[in-house]
Amino acid sequence: MIAPNLVTAFGVFLMRQYIVGAVPNELIAAARVDGCNTWRVFLHVILPAVRPIAAVLGLPLQQVRVTYYEGSSVFGNAPYDDAAESAAIMSQIAGKPVRVQFMRWDEHGWDNYGPAQMTDVRGGIDAKGNLVATEATIFGVPYYTTNPPETMIGYAQQFNTTANPDTTNTGTQYNLKNRRVIGKSLPLQNNYFKSIYLRAPLAQQTTFAYEQMIDELAHAANMDPYQFRLQNIATLASDQQNGLTALTWDRWKNVITKAAELGNWQPRVAASSLGTGTV
Repeated sequence: MIAPNLVTAFGVFLMRQYIVGAVPNELIAAARVDGCNTWRVFLHVILPAVRPIAAVLGLPLQQVRVTYYEGSSVFGNAPYDDAAESAAIMSQIAGKPVRVQFMRWDEHGWDNYGPAQMTDVRGGIDAKGNLVATEATIFGVPYYTTNPPETMIGYAQQFNTTANPDTTNTGTQYNLKNRRVIGKSLPLQNNYFKSIYLRAPLAQQTTFAYEQMIDELAHAANMDPYQFRLQNIATLASDQQNGLTALTWDRWKNVITKAAELGNWQPRVAASSLGTGTV
């Protein structure tokens, strides 16, 4: 039912208009910076974004009218997909045009939240302050892969059941030969906020947790946390020596070096000068 409508002139126009709004040039540029070629941009960026409008195109063409407004976009699943699909469903029930518009407070309340996460991280160092091994256990919740309006018309509700643990920001930024990442998914379907993957699933939470451990290890080594990171940081040379596909290209080292320079960082051991105060 959907495929024949996609190859008509109107179907191509509607799809093109939706892509312009749902897939901004900045998102495509970011994908290319991450190393995606044209096919991967289409497969991993554009194709997932056009799925909702493809379902709407299953309606008879004489019942579809397009008014295009350029607006902002989002990473992950866009809440305006819900508005468009809901309007189409309600118009079929009412037998007349229906407009659904989210105000700012509506969108903030109905927006897709990033999946919650709990992380247990541990690591070890040698007498010289070199990282020996780390282990990260990530407890996550499955997220929706089906829009709520789609479930209302009979789509089976789909969840990501693996919670998609972040295996990149759990040690690849350091010259580390022993690393383990364990992902655990909690069975919490339909018992939490409407959530969906963001552009980097669980990366922010994982990075924060892992770097907290790095600070703890720097303190245990009686070292300045910045110097501790520089001593253990992964570089192009260390990745190649460890037999890894180059993951850093020295970017992580360059970032923290520049940040320390701009912040006029003065080396010191964390918690070496404690005070008291009233909070």
